[in-house]
Amino acid sequence: MHEGPKQYPCFEKQLLEGINPFSKTIVKDAWDEVIDVENVNSHVSNAVFQMIRDIENTQNTRVILAKGQPGIGKSHLLARIRRHLEKEKNALFVQVRPISDPYNLTTNLYREIFVSLRKKWKNVNYSPLDYLVAHLIRNMFLQFLSKKQLKNEAARKVYQQLQKEPMAALKLLEASRGEQQLSEQIIKQTIDFIVENHPDIELDYVKALIKSIYPETRVLAYRWLQGDELDEDDLKTLGVRKMLDSENNALTFIISLAKLSPFPILLCFDQLESLYDRVSDEQVVQAFFDLIVTIHNNVPNLGILLMIQVSTWDQMEKLVQKSALDRIEEFHSLKNPTLEEIEKMVSLRLKSIWKECPHEHPPFPSFPFTKEYLDTIAKSVGFNPRQVLRTLAQEVNKLKSFKKLMILDNHDAQKLIKHSVSEEPPGDVVDSFLMNRVRDFIESRNKNTEAYTPAAIENFIKDAFIDIFNYLKQKKIPYGAFKVVDVRLGKETKRNEPHLLVKFVNKGTNEEKILGIMSVNTENGRSFYSKVNRLKNGLNIQKFHKWILLRYHKITIKPTWKKSLEILEDISSKGKIIYVDDENADVLTVIKELLDAASAGDLSLNGKFITREDVLDFFERKIHKTLSVIEEIKSLINEGLKHDGKVLTNSKMATATPMKDNMNSKTEKNYKTKKESTSTGSLSLMENRKIAIIILDLLEEGPIFSSRKIAKNLGIQHEIVKKELKQLKRTQQINILHETDDELIVSKKPDENII
Repeated sequence: MHEGPKQYPCFEKQLLEGINPFSKTIVKDAWDEVIDVENVNSHVSNAVFQMIRDIENTQNTRVILAKGQPGIGKSHLLARIRRHLEKEKNALFVQVRPISDPYNLTTNLYREIFVSLRKKWKNVNYSPLDYLVAHLIRNMFLQFLSKKQLKNEAARKVYQQLQKEPMAALKLLEASRGEQQLSEQIIKQTIDFIVENHPDIELDYVKALIKSIYPETRVLAYRWLQGDELDEDDLKTLGVRKMLDSENNALTFIISLAKLSPFPILLCFDQLESLYDRVSDEQVVQAFFDLIVTIHNNVPNLGILLMIQVSTWDQMEKLVQKSALDRIEEFHSLKNPTLEEIEKMVSLRLKSIWKECPHEHPPFPSFPFTKEYLDTIAKSVGFNPRQVLRTLAQEVNKLKSFKKLMILDNHDAQKLIKHSVSEEPPGDVVDSFLMNRVRDFIESRNKNTEAYTPAAIENFIKDAFIDIFNYLKQKKIPYGAFKVVDVRLGKETKRNEPHLLVKFVNKGTNEEKILGIMSVNTENGRSFYSKVNRLKNGLNIQKFHKWILLRYHKITIKPTWKKSLEILEDISSKGKIIYVDDENADVLTVIKELLDAASAGDLSLNGKFITREDVLDFFERKIHKTLSVIEEIKSLINEGLKHDGKVLTNSKMATATPMKDNMNSKTEKNYKTKKESTSTGSLSLMENRKIAIIILDLLEEGPIFSSRKIAKNLGIQHEIVKKELKQLKRTQQINILHETDDELIVSKKPDENII
C-alpha cells in the first residue's frame, strides 16, 4: 500500500468521506437497483429472453432451472431480467418469494403474482397490472370502432391513437368518469368482448380486473385480485361471488390471467433452497414440483425460471419426480466472473464517485485497486463476486480510518490474505449484526406495504411458527413445563385439521398435549365459519387438545358472525384467539425473511456465513421472550385458561352484572352477566367478546360515556374496560374523544351497524 497521487483531491474527499461504494453486496429483490456487468452470466439471461420470444410465438409454457453458489449473483440476475422486460414491455415479470406450505402452494403462488404485478414500472405512473388491463380495454375499443367502419374522423383518430399507444385507453376511461352511464357501458362492453373472445375465462376474474382501473373500486379490486377474502358487502360492490378460498380457484385464476395476458408471464422462483431447508421433507419437495407439472400442463403463456443453490439442488434432485425433471427443458449453471469482469464491476461501483469530480479522471479503471490486487483477492475467494466486493468494502473502510488515499497492489493483497482472521465472530457481534438486519427488514416492510396484505401476513405468521416450533423440537428447548416432540402441517383439504399441529410432552409427568394453530385473516363470514368449524371438528375427534387462532389485530371478528361466535364460545375452555399486533407481526415476518436470507447465503459477517441455526439461536436469545404471542401460547399449553384458579368451562363462563342505568331491556336480556374477575384483571376470549358487545349496546343509549362509568355499570375492573375500549378504537368501532392516564371519554361511531 502506497500513497495515492495528489492530483485527485475531489475523488479522495468523496471516497474517504462519502458512502462506501462497495457496502451494498446484497440484492434484496428483483426491484432493487443494481450495478450490472451484463456479460456476467449473460448465457442465463439470454436463455430467458429467448424463452420469452418462443412463448410469444407458441403460447406454450416452458421451464428453465439455473443453479449457482451463494453470492454468485442469482438475485442480481433476476434484477437484470426484470429491468430488461420492463424496458421492452414484452413480458410481465413476477418474482415468487419462498413458500413452504405444501397444501397451499397454488394459492400462495397466485398471491405472489399480484404482489409483483402491482409494482409500478420505473419512470411511469402505472403498473404491469394497469398495462395488462389497458390492453384488454384497448382491444375492445379497437373492435368496437372497427365495426363502425371509421366513417367519423374523430373515431379514426382515436383508433390510430389506440393502435399506437395502449395506455391511451385509460385516458378514454378517465374521460368517461363523469358520466356514470357511459362508464358502466364501457365496463359492460369490455367484459362482453372478453367473454366473447375467451368464453372459458372465469367471469368474476374479468370483472375484478376491469374494476381495478376505476378509483372508486380500485382498492377492493386489488385486494380481491391479491387473494384477500373480502366480506359479503365488498364482494357485492365488485359484482363477484367467488373468492380465492381453495387451490382449485387459485389455479383457475392463474389460467384466466395467463390466457388474458397479451404477453408471456415470467414466474421467477428465487431461493428454492429455503423450501428444502425449512422442512427437509420429500413430500414438500414433490408437492412443489407437482405444482410445476400442473402449471406446465394446464396454464399457457408462462415462462418459469427456477433459481437454486448448487448444493441444495444436488440433494433435492434425487427427490424430484421424473415427470417434473422431464419438463425442465434447460439446466444452466451460473459462473463466477472473470478478472476482466471483476475489474469492470469495480470500476462501475467507483463511477458514481468520479461523476462528482468531472475534472478528474482515473489513471486506471479500478483505481485505487490495481488489477494485480483484484486478481489476488479474487483468487483467494474463488472469484465469488460478493466476497470480492465485501473485501473491497473492508479496504475502503480502512482507508477512511487512515484518512488518506492509498493505492493497493498485489503486495497489499498478499498481506491481507496472510493476516485474514478465520475465527468465528463473537456472539454479541453476531447479535448486533442480526438486530440491524431485523430493523432493515422491518423498515423495508413498512415501505412495501402492498406486499404485506392480510393474506400475506397470515402466510408469514404460519411459516414463522413452523420454524419456531421445529427449532424448539430439534434443540430440545423447554416450553415452560413442556417440550416440543412433533410438528406437522395440517392439510387444508381436511375438515378437522388446522394449519399446524404441535405435540408437547410434560417433562415431569409425560402428559401429552397437541396444539392446533390456525392463522386466519379472512374478512369473509362464510370462510371464517369454515375455519373455526374445523377447530371444533378437530377437538371433537381429539386431533388436538388445545387450539389457538392467530389473527391480525386490525381485522375484526364481526358480531354478526353469530354461528362462528357460538362455536368459539362452545370451545373457549380449550383455547383462545390471539390478536397479533403490528410489533409481533413485524418480528414474525422478519423471522421468515431472515431465515430465507440465511438459506440463500445472503447473511455473512467477517467472511463467515450466518446459518439458519444461527438466526434461530439469536431469536431464542434476544427476541423470543419479548413476543407476547409466544408467551400467550406458552401460557395456554402450560396452564390452560384460568380464572380464579380454575379452568373456564362453558357453564362457569364469567359474565358481568346487568347494566343498571343505561342498558335497554333487549341488551339486558341477551347479555346478562355476573361479576367475576381475576387478580390480574384478565378475561377469557368469549368474556371479552360479550363485554365488547355490551359496550357497543351501551353507547347506543347515549352520545358520550366515560370508561369509569362503563366499568361501574359492568361491575368489572376499570383497566379491563380501558383495554377493551382501545381494541374497539383500533378496529374503528368507536371514537376516543379524550384520553388521560385515569380515564377515556368515548362515543359510538356514526352509521355503524354492529349488531
